[in-house]
Amino acid sequence: MKHALVWMASALVSCAALAGNTPKTAGATPAAPATITVPPGGHVEAERKRGWMWTPRKDMVTPDSGKRNHVFYVGDSIAFKLGPSATTYEVRDYWGTMVDKGPAGASIHVKVTQPGWYKLYVYGKTATKEWGDVVGGTTFCIFRKNANFPAMPPPGTMGEGTIEDEVVRGVTGMGPQRWPVDASNPEESIKRIEDGISIDKKMYLASDPVRKRALMIAFPGGTKNHLDGVRKIVEHFKDTVKYYEPRNEPNFGSSGKDFAGQEMKPFYELIKSIDPTLKVMGPGTVSIDAGLLAWNEDFLKAGGGKYIDVFSFHCYNMVLGDLNLCRLSLDGLQALLEKYGLGKIEKWQTEQGYPAAMYGVYSPRRQGRWTMLEMMVYEQYGIPKEHNHLWYDRSHGFWDVPHWWENDDGGLNPAAPLMRVWSEEL
Repeated sequence: MKHALVWMASALVSCAALAGNTPKTAGATPAAPATITVPPGGHVEAERKRGWMWTPRKDMVTPDSGKRNHVFYVGDSIAFKLGPSATTYEVRDYWGTMVDKGPAGASIHVKVTQPGWYKLYVYGKTATKEWGDVVGGTTFCIFRKNANFPAMPPPGTMGEGTIEDEVVRGVTGMGPQRWPVDASNPEESIKRIEDGISIDKKMYLASDPVRKRALMIAFPGGTKNHLDGVRKIVEHFKDTVKYYEPRNEPNFGSSGKDFAGQEMKPFYELIKSIDPTLKVMGPGTVSIDAGLLAWNEDFLKAGGGKYIDVFSFHCYNMVLGDLNLCRLSLDGLQALLEKYGLGKIEKWQTEQGYPAAMYGVYSPRRQGRWTMLEMMVYEQYGIPKEHNHLWYDRSHGFWDVPHWWENDDGGLNPAAPLMRVWSEEL
């Protein structure tokens, strides 16, 4: 996680063309000195190379807004503390349009008032070949004031320092958390998620009287031979958490038939013995594309449908910004469920990431388009945002899939404010 801000600054460099620079032509890159003086009124583009940028500039600036996640509300003064190496700044909106710029110093007041998502670029007097003249940056949002949503609390007050950010989920209304626990270590699992579930109860569950919200707990490592641990966890949280899933992506290492009989059945029977009103989810395969539908049919053919109240799945490689692909995947799933008498079963999507950065190329508009396409199509297929879990709050360290929606300095990627607006409109 500690490298997420460095990634973000690298992403700023990758947007050098937006900052007014001319892209380099193909061919060999000439050698550059360690530091370069920035020409008056201009910028110096960074050297383009493959791979992640792990070492920040020694004079890097970390903008400080004094606001949690750099979230402002309409009418707030937009200000940032910077640092001695900052000389100028620029602000661009979601569309890449320049909306403010000016000299920078110890602090700046940004002349932006409209609700939206923005990106702050901070530049210095000198440039390096690795970073150009970018010395820092962040993202910030301006939200509409809305009494139906909890206000963003001040920094350092609750829920910070963990992978899961329940405060932002509550403020945006984006959807449920998928709480991962370890059935072999129930006491530690309960301790780890207790505070987060308390925040969910306060900031997420009670905020929408029209569209019912719920929480879920998943056992990613499986529950086989650890049902006593499952019992302890479920009995502890059953009054707040109503949905439970027994394994993460069982298609890796198990057949559908074996999973249905050896893991799904005993898990279902245990959950129902604790409280018959609790909901059991499964099987939770990595996708429902054509290849995984065969595994799911093996599961259902073996009687797996008798041991689930909710059909759960992950949606990797089944949306990708393509309306036809999305409909093809969901139509295939629906046909399969109907074949086994489960056409009206409740459905949840229980893990996905936000495609925001594709291997170093920062694409906020793509993130917005893909996310909203999925949300709207899923609603048509009976999967509301309240049943659609958006994974990767902060970086999980899986750098091949940089899909988180919150950077290490708290700045939000477009998915979070987009979900706030989507929640407001719904």
